[in-house]
Amino acid sequence: MTNRVDLPDKSVKDALERALRSREFAASPRMQKLLEFIVLEAMNGRTDTLKGHAIGVKVFGRDVKFDPDGDSIVRVQMGRLRKSLAHYYLADGKNDPVHIRIPKGRYAPQFIIPEPELPTAAATKTKNAKPAARYLIAGAVSALVLLAGFAAYLAFAPAQAPGPAPEREVRKLSDIVNGPVVAVFPYRNLSAKAENTYLQRGLAIELISDLSRFKNLSVLSQDTTVYNSRYREHPQEAGRRIGVQYIVTGSYVLEDNLLRVTAQLQESPSGRIIWSNTYKRHLLSESVFDVQARIVRAVASKLGQPYGIINRHSRHSLLRNGIYAPNAYICVLSFYDYAHEENAANHLKTRKCLEQAIKDRPDYAQAYAALSWMYVDEYRQGFNPRLDAAPPLDRALEMARKAVVLDPDDAFTHRRLANVFAIRGAMELARDEIMKALELNPNNSEVLADVGWIVKNLGDWFTAFFYASKAIALNPGFPPWYLETPFLYHYANQDCRNSLKTANSFYRQDSSILLPHVFMVVAARLCQVEPPGISRHIEAINTSYPDFLRSPGKTLSDMSVPLDLIPLMLDALLESGIRLGRQKGRSG
Repeated sequence: MTNRVDLPDKSVKDALERALRSREFAASPRMQKLLEFIVLEAMNGRTDTLKGHAIGVKVFGRDVKFDPDGDSIVRVQMGRLRKSLAHYYLADGKNDPVHIRIPKGRYAPQFIIPEPELPTAAATKTKNAKPAARYLIAGAVSALVLLAGFAAYLAFAPAQAPGPAPEREVRKLSDIVNGPVVAVFPYRNLSAKAENTYLQRGLAIELISDLSRFKNLSVLSQDTTVYNSRYREHPQEAGRRIGVQYIVTGSYVLEDNLLRVTAQLQESPSGRIIWSNTYKRHLLSESVFDVQARIVRAVASKLGQPYGIINRHSRHSLLRNGIYAPNAYICVLSFYDYAHEENAANHLKTRKCLEQAIKDRPDYAQAYAALSWMYVDEYRQGFNPRLDAAPPLDRALEMARKAVVLDPDDAFTHRRLANVFAIRGAMELARDEIMKALELNPNNSEVLADVGWIVKNLGDWFTAFFYASKAIALNPGFPPWYLETPFLYHYANQDCRNSLKTANSFYRQDSSILLPHVFMVVAARLCQVEPPGISRHIEAINTSYPDFLRSPGKTLSDMSVPLDLIPLMLDALLESGIRLGRQKGRSG
């Protein structure tokens, strides 16, 4: 590393300008002003004046009587600035020739030249793939322009007799986008009062907006399905002609302060109903618009989330005939399957698939994001370790950062970067990223579950349990890992009944994951009972997880168990007959 005294002013000014122009700082004038002030003061040799009082007066407009001990604005904003710089140099500014750092407890910046990283195989492949990525992006833009023209043609073309769309047409639409294409049509008004017709468009438009937040789906705009009278009157025919895979239709009745909405998901072009549900809400304490919004959120979550109706059905269709999507998308769907059944065999198959996907589609952000978690599980679970590659957490961070750069508006990419930060112990950065994901997609059960998973390690148990419970409520088919946070919440509160109940739900028969066995044993110990089969869990831990027996504290920490719960769990395991050395087990 090289300090400021060895760097010319031009290099420092260039580093400052790069940071100020970045996405990390562009949206926050206050952070820009603070960073610029402290860097320029340091460049001018005035580091001695970089005190809380001077910053409060000159940057934040406090008067000369400002007391930094009584007003925490400088400490709080400097903490934010340190996090923003750390995040910038982990992502967009990783390759900047000069990095700006502010040591904790100080306000004077340091200017360093980072040591060059040795190129990994993945980085070399990504670098070599850049020209191909540019051509693919240009091709995708051209294809989308063609698709827009095709939709406009359909809007004004002469009527034709309804019939199944040629298979070639469906293939072309799905080649342009990654994932299923969905068309939402106006709901039919079955109310007796004509004035209730405004909900026909309102329900559809709001559902289009909510479904569009799920980046695994491509949703046609309301200009095509709501405001085009030709398609509005004949949704099944329109779905076949456009070549979408799914159409959403429905009806509603609004009478006597009761709104009843029925939603249907149909397969196109067959017209087969895949899913249907009716929602009833009273309007006594809420407006019709508030009730409409709640119903739409429930429908969107049910259909659009990663384990929702559309993705499950799409996955089965791909396995059945393979006509809807390229292999890269199949690999991302396989990743969701892996989350339901984590084991070494599924891990190896999915990791290989995703590694091939980023070669075939170097612009596919979700493939990079999914692959980052496969590398995390290589580290956490010990699945299929590689001795000839960079450390798995380094590869995971590389993939997650690449995903965010490729698609910074996708909740899935921010979510995966948050996960990697959390596993690496950078919990504040993890919280920042997962909150970005939550802002982008507030109804995604995966994001909600991860908010709980991350903030529990920051000690905010109430928030963690709230979001984890909301995720479970939104996703009746949730994968087992959703239950990690609720179990730890109940265990932290020494709630015997709910700890044991949640541990039972978390465990899957013949699971090769360590945590379900640990949770069952420590919950049984908390309740002072021996439930049926508990000896199998004890035996599994004693025989199948030698790394855990050697270093139990570190293993549980790597599994994102909060540090204050680890000693309690280790004592319970020892008392239950797990073969840990007592002193070694406690220190982990």
